[in-house]
Parts: sequence; structure tokens; C-alpha cells
Amino acid sequence: MRLVVIILLFLFGLFSVQAQYHDFGSRIGLSAEKKLAKPLTLSTNIQLRLEENYSKIGSGLLDFQIGYKLNQKVSFGFSYRFSQKNDFRTSWETRHRAQVRLVLKKKMKPVILQYRTIYQMGFSDLYNSENYFLPNSYWRNKVQFKLDVDKKIEPYLASELFYNLSNNFEVDAYRIAVGLNWDLPNKMEIKTGYMFQQELYQVNAVSEHIFVVEYSVSL
Repeated sequence: MRLVVIILLFLFGLFSVQAQYHDFGSRIGLSAEKKLAKPLTLSTNIQLRLEENYSKIGSGLLDFQIGYKLNQKVSFGFSYRFSQKNDFRTSWETRHRAQVRLVLKKKMKPVILQYRTIYQMGFSDLYNSENYFLPNSYWRNKVQFKLDVDKKIEPYLASELFYNLSNNFEVDAYRIAVGLNWDLPNKMEIKTGYMFQQELYQVNAVSEHIFVVEYSVSL
């Protein structure tokens, strides 16, 4: 665990020097999950994102997800996202995104290790004939550590890499996140955290400092 923290801090220092612009924002979300059958779940999530140092709404999104839990260690699922993205110039851009994910989990008390891999395809400007057939595709890989030391509070540390499949399989961004999951009565939960996201190999690379608050309920 200590070695992982050292590696993450090293990566943070290595790549952050490329940043040209620092932006502070937040993500505020609300989600609900319903078990359709014992291994099958359906969930939805709405989220509002503030950018430009909290001064403007950057985007709003609506997610629909279906998940299948094969066993205690393996699960997979599919999700669709509809979003509106503010270009901060003239208009809002409509975006569509589909994901297929695989999640592997290993419990080594008090640590819970989770690996998530995602294939992601997104479309924007569907009504613009020039861009309709130009989707952006990503392969995302995330490693997360959780500490199972308290029934009500669960600390976590995570890191994620973004491989741009539309641009020579290049890693063009990464994330580091740390935070707490708060277990509430009546199958409710609040997630609070801080996420650092860094663009790579861009002319005007952006470093994003994002504070996250998400409320979820299981139906």
C-alpha cells in the first residue's frame, strides 16, 4: 500500500509539470440503484459539473447503467450517457457515450483492491455530417484501493489512465482521486472526494482540480 502511494505521488509530480492552465471545479451528483434480480442491477445518475474556477456550468449529464455481478470478484456492465457540454463560446454541444466495463475485486483485509477496465465510444455533433462518423474511442484502466476499517466510513485512493484509441493508442490523460464514502441509514450513501485530472501532450494542457459530492440511494 505504501509503495502504491509513492508511485502515485511520483506520477503526479512527473506529469503535472506539463500543465499550462489550472482550473478548479466541482461535480455534484445524484444516483439511484435498483436490484432487478440477485446478480442484475439497474442504476441512473444525474450530475452537474462546474468549471472555470466554479464560475460556470461546464456540463450536465444523465447516465443509465446495467450491471451483472458474476460472483464476489467479477462483475461487468454497460452504460449510456447523454450530456450537454458548454463550449464557453457560442453554444452547448450534445454528446452521446456508450461504455462496456469489467470490474475485478480482491479483498485483502483491511484493503479492498479493485481493477476496472472500460471500452468507451463517444459521439458529438450528431447533426453535423462532417463529424457524425468520427467517434472518439478510449480504453480506460483504473486501480482503486479502499480501506475496510469502519462500517460507516470507507476511505479510497484511485488512479486511472486514458488510452486514446482514436489517436495511435496514446495515453492523453490521467486521474488521481482520494476521498471518503459515508454510509447512511436507509441504504443511502454520500461520496466526497478530490480528483486531480491532467491532460497530456496538449499545446494548452489543462490541470483540473475537482471536488466531488455524490448522493446515492439503493431502492
